[in-house]
Amino acid sequence: MAGAHRIAGVDSDHAGGVWIAYQEVTSSDLAITHVDASGTTLSTWTYTDDPSEVSGIAVDDTAVWVNHNAIGSIGTDGITKLDRNTGTELQTFATQGQISDLEIQWGELLLSSYQNQVIGLDRTNGGQVSWMTTQVVRSTQTGIAAYGDYLFVSSWNMDTLTLVDHDGTILGTATSPVLHTSQTAAVGRFLANDGPNKLILATESQIAWLDDAHGVM
Repeated sequence: MAGAHRIAGVDSDHAGGVWIAYQEVTSSDLAITHVDASGTTLSTWTYTDDPSEVSGIAVDDTAVWVNHNAIGSIGTDGITKLDRNTGTELQTFATQGQISDLEIQWGELLLSSYQNQVIGLDRTNGGQVSWMTTQVVRSTQTGIAAYGDYLFVSSWNMDTLTLVDHDGTILGTATSPVLHTSQTAAVGRFLANDGPNKLILATESQIAWLDDAHGVM
């Protein structure tokens, strides 16, 4: 599936559709779009954002969570919580910088850090409730997705996904033909869970569905 613009985050609606964040490089304009399984746009919300790079979204039963990862000293590092039905801003949490993607797993809002860490926040108040190092080797961690009771993480310049447990210990790796080893191609590499044994991978303006994290569906 081709996105309309540069993708800044993706998540599944677990009904065959996807939520997509669009933001061009250096732009303060942000769009959040919900597309159903047939490709029909169900809703689009647009925002003139602060000058922060959006990097990753997560969706639960009531809200869409948007990660603002400031570039340098411009903008604000934080998470914005939007009403899932209207797009109205409900809450904001300040976070540390260099967060690349979001996921909801183990009842927490998980933040994937470029420092190969996963930070868990309480979704009611933004307080930190967990932290772990994922041991992703020779690379910089980017996307994150739930996979059963575990997590898959993607990396900046490797052609593999890494499966980790609650402690960040590596359980295995998987390779997909849509992953590239070039650093440029890996920019904006986001992951999302799409049900049992299925993942969504977004790179630049392309979205692919992965079956058992081995290839394109």
